[in-house]
Amino acid sequence: MRDKGPLPFGMGLIDLLAIGALLDGYEANKRGDKVGELLGIAGAIPGAAPLARGARTLRQGAGAMRRTAYATHEATPGVMTGHLPSVSGGDDATRAAFAADPRSGWRNDQGRDVIYEALGVPTKPTRPATGVYTPPGGVREVNPSQVARPQIELAGPEGARQVAPHSRAQLDAAEGARAYIDAQGAGAWHAPIRNSADRSGSVSVPGSEKPLMPDQIAELERIGTRHGIGDVIDTGGGATMTRFDTPPSADRVGRALQSGRLRQDIGDVLGDRTIEPRKVEIDPGYVGYEDAWAVGHGAATRQLQEIVQRPDFPDLLSRLDASPEIRAGVAARSARDAEASALTGDPIRVDIQRAREVTSRAGFTGLFQALRRGEALPVVALPALYAAVQLAPNSAAPSGE
Repeated sequence: MRDKGPLPFGMGLIDLLAIGALLDGYEANKRGDKVGELLGIAGAIPGAAPLARGARTLRQGAGAMRRTAYATHEATPGVMTGHLPSVSGGDDATRAAFAADPRSGWRNDQGRDVIYEALGVPTKPTRPATGVYTPPGGVREVNPSQVARPQIELAGPEGARQVAPHSRAQLDAAEGARAYIDAQGAGAWHAPIRNSADRSGSVSVPGSEKPLMPDQIAELERIGTRHGIGDVIDTGGGATMTRFDTPPSADRVGRALQSGRLRQDIGDVLGDRTIEPRKVEIDPGYVGYEDAWAVGHGAATRQLQEIVQRPDFPDLLSRLDASPEIRAGVAARSARDAEASALTGDPIRVDIQRAREVTSRAGFTGLFQALRRGEALPVVALPALYAAVQLAPNSAAPSGE
């Protein structure tokens, strides 16, 4: 018998539970969690609701929980692309001005990342940071950066959790698409996870909500190298210290923290000895386009297609294509770079500009269709594809066709 109780409009407890289950399913759909979506639908069916609620509880106990991932990205074109070389090879002021151009950002009016919003991933406001990147065989680059902070799900047993498969696919898609459109050598993300002590060989360092200075990063790298965690990522509110080539030693880092020396050294660099670094395990992702820009035969575009057009997560591509904010951002970059080239005579890659024009008008689906037709897209580093060209400010804007 339905319990009317004091609930409004004659609704019973069962009604509210059904509505709550549907809302849970809707939120799961937004973040690409198909299992969560199905459990939400089942939770609204009277005969299946108890089983669905039990399954959700078990799933949460198995480790499905939200954590913050950090996706550092920058506006300065990758030096290997040959696109606007006076920017990538310019002085600090030149690169800072390029990054500060409003057309270089991926944030909405609330300061949140529009790519993750399009993918249905809850995200905290993006923060400014200092990015450090060394391309294979290249010179270390330090550039103004931004850090998107998507709220991702973890899966797996307690003490050995990892980024859940659907969250990993969303992170790869977001950073792969971003790096491609921004003409970057790579896109990357990482998630610090509080796992068991024997797995946690990296260090998460809290801090203020402002970028680290380049000399602070260099000093943290020097300190970290002594303990096997010499790779430092500015998270826009602290730092992550780890090692990407081989897993860092959890015992070695644990001893350094227990002695107090590592904490003290980090506090001295950041000017705050009350900082409490924490042992974590890092689950990272990396989408590298360094070689693809020059390989030819559609390498970079096909690599992007493999990342965003996945049969196991079919909504990635449709969500990216459906976002007017992403298309506007792509068009803005095309106009920004055409303007820079016209003003300075700096060469830009016509194929990169063409890919942006197609994407802003027809989405990534249109880009992949253009690739199949054999149109010039960013993958062939030939002199004929470089030029100092002048486009009208709105020449790359979506035409609605």
